[in-house]
Amino acid sequence: MQVKILTFANLKEYSKDFTIEITGKESVALSVIKQKIIDEKPALAQFMSSIAFAVNQEYSKNDKQEINNLDEIALIPPVAGG
Repeated sequence: MQVKILTFANLKEYSKDFTIEITGKESVALSVIKQKIIDEKPALAQFMSSIAFAVNQEYSKNDKQEINNLDEIALIPPVAGG
């Protein structure tokens, strides 16, 4: 399966958009994708606890959410403002 990972704002300094390949699976939990991101892009590990995740353009806080082939995961850093 392939999952597209999109990075935004300051995260682009550490990694451009990329694709994760997972063989032998039709779907996995979001937690598996998070670990795969750390494995493939270690520079992003320091941000993982503060990143918001969106799956196919909808925010997700559920680490058990099922991720399927060709899904899109956006990594959204914290936003400050007023």
